[in-house]
Amino acid sequence: MDLQRSLEISERMIEKVRGKRNILIVAHDNPDPDALAAAYALSHLFLVKTGQSAVIASGGIVGPPGKSHHGRQARNCRGADE
Repeated sequence: MDLQRSLEISERMIEKVRGKRNILIVAHDNPDPDALAAAYALSHLFLVKTGQSAVIASGGIVGPPGKSHHGRQARNCRGADE
């Protein structure tokens, strides 16, 4: 994806959440570190551009790619700025 297209998508997402009371970012179950990093990056983008905090949530436990952690209790993560 080129930089211009990424900018356009980011701007559309920002406008969709601007002024909303709550923002929830849901990562896939048993997220690997890359999935959480992407969720935190999106949360930071919303905070910087709109001043709004987001909650990041996922089911399972955090683990390395390819590892299965089925049957574990769901965990929620909050943004680092809260």
